[in-house]
Amino acid sequence: MPPDPISIRSATPADATAVAAMVESYWRFEGIEGFAATRVEATLVQLLCAPAHGAIWIARGDDENCGYLIAMYVFSIEFGGLCAEIDELWLAPEQRGSGAGRLLLDTAERAFIAHGCVHVALQVGTENDSARGFYHHLGYQARTGFRILHKPLDAV
Repeated sequence: MPPDPISIRSATPADATAVAAMVESYWRFEGIEGFAATRVEATLVQLLCAPAHGAIWIARGDDENCGYLIAMYVFSIEFGGLCAEIDELWLAPEQRGSGAGRLLLDTAERAFIAHGCVHVALQVGTENDSARGFYHHLGYQARTGFRILHKPLDAV
């Protein structure tokens, strides 16, 4: 029997536990340390209860969750208005190359436009060549001359 088609839907606060499980898989894949289920779930609920701050979409196929995309909204003087930043996009390994990632991005980009966004950005791991190729194919470009710097505010 052929696999079920991928469907995409907006997440609700009730999805926080399921999304957190996928976040854990993504962080493990990328080597991101510090996953704590309770903290991640609480942060997801906080975001999902404040849609002005961002949104989450869930990909589902073969009757199970198989990916997600989390985006945040920020107002930018440089880009002339509201922008979206894709914070995380993850797909189960068996879904990579299936079109699910493109479907997640297409859905999110349409929602960004409807929300009034004029620009979208994302970060990709320096060693993740397949993801970089995927994003490049869909029109995302490296921003020449810039590198991301960060500072945890608990260090102040």
